[in-house]
Amino acid sequence: MDKKLIIIVSVVIVVLIIAFYLTYTSGKKSGGNPSSAQFGAGVTGNLAADRIAFVQNLAISLHSDMDGFNTSWNTSLYDGAIALVDNELVALNNIYNELYQSESEQTFLQWLENENFDYGMQLDAFELDGKVKGLKAKLMTLGAS
Repeated sequence: MDKKLIIIVSVVIVVLIIAFYLTYTSGKKSGGNPSSAQFGAGVTGNLAADRIAFVQNLAISLHSDMDGFNTSWNTSLYDGAIALVDNELVALNNIYNELYQSESEQTFLQWLENENFDYGMQLDAFELDGKVKGLKAKLMTLGAS
């Protein structure tokens, strides 16, 4: 091959790699399309400040519980999510996505779908899996994606 052609091809490849990298990192920083994962009236809807704080702490705790390899879940967290009324569950979904979707590239519903709750060392793992299936169904009914 001609030396000039090799240099031109090399420059084109480097430029393409840089362009791909810049596109990827700018999309990751913006969280892809986080607005598509939120639904309802804003992130927290019309919740009182104390309920917003409760739901936000629950979102953080749920993420900590599901993040990484886990064989022993804190079932009270999922009971708390299941017990939320509709507008609180919408806020939980939206807060979770606002906090973690750009980092993990998964919505709250996708985290729940990808977590294997029926595997674990605790006796109530199968019961928890059933509860989470009900939580996922309720989220989908409310419009989560």
